Amino acid sequence: MKSCHVMEVPFVFGITDQPTGQFFTGGGAGAGRLSAQVRAAWTGFARGAVPAAEGWPTWRPYREDARATLLIAAETVASDDPEATRRLLWEGVI
Repeated sequence: MKSCHVMEVPFVFGITDQPTGQFFTGGGAGAGRLSAQVRAAWTGFARGAVPAAEGWPTWRPYREDARATLLIAAETVASDDPEATRRLLWEGVI
């Protein structure tokens, strides 16, 4: 379902193996692995640490000149300004 509203919920609460979680994530081992990573990152953040998980790249602090972004997926990657074209399209509109 790509990035719909509440997409993170099955991953955050570890319910990717439940019917509702499977509806949003497809279920399976990959979804379960990603759920464990998301929960580790959120827990670390709640404890005051940098959001991180085993297997994830280092995620630099956000600065407007670089716009470091963590794209969380089966293969999580760090990218600078990954939606630059879209962002620039809206610049000055709002």
